[in-house]
Amino acid sequence: MRSALVATTMALAAWGCERGTANATNPPGDSATVATSADQLFSLDRIARFDLTLDERAIASLEAAPRRYVEGVFAYGGVTYERVAVRLKGHRAMQSFDGKPAFKIHFGKWHKGRRFLGLKALTLNNMVEDPTMMREVIAYRLFREAGVPVPRAGYATLYVNGEYYGLYANIETVDKRFVKHHIGAGRAPVFEGEYGCDLYPDDVPGFEIEVGDDRDRAALAALAADPLAGIDRERVLAYLATSAAVGDFDGYRHAHNYRVVRDPATKRWAFIPWGLDRTFKQRLSVYDSGGLVAKLCFADAGCRAEYARAVRAVAERMAAVDWDEQVRRIAARIDTAVIYDPRKPYSLHDTRRARAALRAYLRERPAALRAEVACIGPDGSERDGDGDGFGCTDCDDARADVHPGAQELCGDGVDNDCSGDADDAPACGCDAVEVEGARFELCVHRRTWDEAAAFCAARGGALARVDSDTQAWRLWRKAQRRAKAKWWIGLTDRAEEGVFAWADGSPVTFTAWNGREPDNDACNQDCAAMGERAQGRWHDTHCASRLPFVCRLP
Repeated sequence: MRSALVATTMALAAWGCERGTANATNPPGDSATVATSADQLFSLDRIARFDLTLDERAIASLEAAPRRYVEGVFAYGGVTYERVAVRLKGHRAMQSFDGKPAFKIHFGKWHKGRRFLGLKALTLNNMVEDPTMMREVIAYRLFREAGVPVPRAGYATLYVNGEYYGLYANIETVDKRFVKHHIGAGRAPVFEGEYGCDLYPDDVPGFEIEVGDDRDRAALAALAADPLAGIDRERVLAYLATSAAVGDFDGYRHAHNYRVVRDPATKRWAFIPWGLDRTFKQRLSVYDSGGLVAKLCFADAGCRAEYARAVRAVAERMAAVDWDEQVRRIAARIDTAVIYDPRKPYSLHDTRRARAALRAYLRERPAALRAEVACIGPDGSERDGDGDGFGCTDCDDARADVHPGAQELCGDGVDNDCSGDADDAPACGCDAVEVEGARFELCVHRRTWDEAAAFCAARGGALARVDSDTQAWRLWRKAQRRAKAKWWIGLTDRAEEGVFAWADGSPVTFTAWNGREPDNDACNQDCAAMGERAQGRWHDTHCASRLPFVCRLP
């Protein structure tokens, strides 16, 4: 006992100095206070200790195919669960066994009906991109307080084959039990928006079913036909407002890390956030979202007014919390586990600095949120300083000749029509380039593929046809000098999946796909773009993405 106490004291003294690599004789995990319910398991009053046993064959299989389930043994509180299904998880945060792997553990996959404290599965996030080790817990709390259906979030320490792997965020899995607990009884389908999938009619087949079956796609298709009419507006606007408040730049803002669920009682849809480990970093504008539902709402005066009220409500809730004290309380609970975590990829000094930034963000954010919606009054009226008839959507409220829909004047350096780019009308043209006798224009203003195609057509040309490796390479090199991004070209397979055609109707006699492209990997990728780092090679990309583009002129 004395040696363990000394080890802990020494580790605490090192806080903020070195990576946590100390080995305690009994590293952390509240094994003495065993949870007897899921509510207790996800409570911040305890850190569960989980033990996972995997044989060499299972580990080798996970190294080769991380998302394919293997057999393992799980133990908690003196109870052992044989033949649990185990796989690794994550995208950017995916790590193998030489790092800190994140896990999905399923109790009923090979043992029908078996549950762990009523749960079918556990989701253990490795927090490798969160040096505070508390962003997810705080962000989910803010969504929950806004009335958004969200997973419960707590902590667990994990041991694999007796070795301490560190502290994990224990996030409630979105499944049938989640729906019953948070939404209610009845048929409530849940669809995951795969990377790039949004509520466009063409995207419906790309949504992954998490709860329900293919019969539920008809309801999702109905939502995609008229999103604002099909959503639970109060819940969805609370979701969008909270996403902006916590800076969820990796969420629905670009059609990623979210689910949609249909409430069986109201027949309306709500959003479920996911993957919140990168929040509280970017101070996003409350109107900074490429999500279709957000864009439709921001373009509608009535919806904008409701959204402003939702933003103010989030700001008030955030302002009412003593965040310094909240962060201190969470730290007091988890810091022994943090110190001993041998696999976290950051130092204790990094954690201390990240938490200081987190506290500052939480303190400062309410005032910034209020300021951004100050142009909309409590009654929904919008301030119009220049009298041009445009309120919050006006990008310059001091000039009546600048507003959405105004005529774009070429060469004045002013964004007259509030498109986000100056001098971007077709009449203004773009940077001219000639390659192998062909005339191209490089247009840095970002458009969807369809918008880019219309722009090029208005210039008398078409989105670019590329005829050779030389053209592909030189166009890519010149384009990257202007903007480091993907760039649209005129190739698409929207008419027939897998059969690509040029926008100008020419036969396809040359392609320059990169690696395994086209792979249609991220939900209905039907349009081609030059990859940012692909040396002139092409990627299939979602056509609603907003990218710079290349026109080809006669």
